[in-house]
Amino acid sequence: VLVVQAADVEPNLRRIERELVLAFDSGATPVVIFNKCDELSETEIATMMQNVQPVLSGVDAHAVSAKTGSGLDALRKYTYKYESSTPQTIAMLGASGVGKSTLINALIGHEIQRTGEVREGDSRGRHTTTASDLVRLDNGGWMVDTPGLRVVSLWMSSDGIERTFADVFEASNNCKFRDCKHENEPSCGVQAAV
Repeated sequence: VLVVQAADVEPNLRRIERELVLAFDSGATPVVIFNKCDELSETEIATMMQNVQPVLSGVDAHAVSAKTGSGLDALRKYTYKYESSTPQTIAMLGASGVGKSTLINALIGHEIQRTGEVREGDSRGRHTTTASDLVRLDNGGWMVDTPGLRVVSLWMSSDGIERTFADVFEASNNCKFRDCKHENEPSCGVQAAV
């Protein structure tokens, strides 16, 4: 699952965490992609990548530009299964306007997905993609273009929460009580870690 974000020196870390939980819960391997890096300087890209490190939970992250083609070779490697070079199915997850459809068009080499401009006032997407589309790649793999997610709420999670917040779960092993709420209980491992 490619968790696609628009490049920003101050990425929305809470949203990235929630989208990583969704990706982990799917059973797939998540990869965070920052698209539209052509709009940032090299220094700003380095700062963005440094700022996102605390929430990556060991997940790969790449800065790319569908517009210029920069970094797309790094994405192409995910379209094959690592050990066997078997084509893979890749899903894209992210808000409207982050460039999921534009990335697919860039990876394919021609326009197959409809795209639109973001609103000038707030740089938000306009929900150009309204249904999930399965797009065949030249290597025999598939990409799933999904509509933009307006809000990511996590009502239930199997192991995505544990994988995304591994440091918190590790600290909770030091709690005195198994049903610790990590608020005011004595000998709380999470509060001690904080």
